[in-house]
Amino acid sequence: MGDAIDPLVTVVIPTRNRPEMVCRAVRSALCQTYSNLEVVVVVDGPDSATVEALEALDEHRLRIIALAESGGGGEARNTGIRAANGTWVALLDDDDEWLPLKIEEQMRLVREPSGENVLVACRYYHRAERAGDVIRPRKLPKPQQSLVDYLFDFGCGFQTSGYLCTRRLAQCMPFDPQLMVEQDTDWVLRLALLPDLNVIALGEPLYIYNAPESRPTISSRVSWQIRLNYATTHRRYFTNLAYSRFLFRSCIRRAIQQKARWRDILSLAREFFCSGRAEMKTTAAFLLVILKLR
Repeated sequence: MGDAIDPLVTVVIPTRNRPEMVCRAVRSALCQTYSNLEVVVVVDGPDSATVEALEALDEHRLRIIALAESGGGGEARNTGIRAANGTWVALLDDDDEWLPLKIEEQMRLVREPSGENVLVACRYYHRAERAGDVIRPRKLPKPQQSLVDYLFDFGCGFQTSGYLCTRRLAQCMPFDPQLMVEQDTDWVLRLALLPDLNVIALGEPLYIYNAPESRPTISSRVSWQIRLNYATTHRRYFTNLAYSRFLFRSCIRRAIQQKARWRDILSLAREFFCSGRAEMKTTAAFLLVILKLR
């Protein structure tokens, strides 16, 4: 991996029915100061408008893979990763956009070979309507800190459009195509099980995450029960601390937002306290949410 001065990077972007957004994402990838890259866009199912918009970019570094049927975001990413020619693979969601130095700054840290299981992440600008940009995550992992515990702490965790990893790692650890939600979470949790995973985190924000507050997404429509089912069936991926944090962030708060029955909230509370390790700050946040319901 360290032989070439500027090894090829493959950018993988899954998309469907969002031609304007994905073209913006593609342009942000093609405008990188690190120029030795290719962009693979996987159109997840019949979508002639998106294919035509991408073809109109007329860019030799862009490859378009149009799938005959939709297999979901996870399998679309897998398809792009399998087609990658680069030594490195960078993931980009179709509704996000990179800043020009993103890949150059990440590749600067991996000039020297440090094994195959390398994952590079970075901070980003969280952009929402009627609000100023916020830099996230608010803090980076501490040395020797559990990656799993870090991912679910308040204001912490990384986001898909910031990930860069070796092609070998991406191909050996595909996304689970059966999952409706938590695909990215599941991927990183399984990576964290690798004993020699080397995680490198940059403190500089290098891309823009466009929060999907005013547009429908698959994730926003999924019930809290499905997320709870993911957590319980994949319990072995979580530490006790991370499990309670996940339950609060992804299940309890959503259950309340979706007006779950009190007996369901009490059941979640039992799982939160008895099956994980509820720290003081997460417990306080849980109690505050409950008090607001009264």
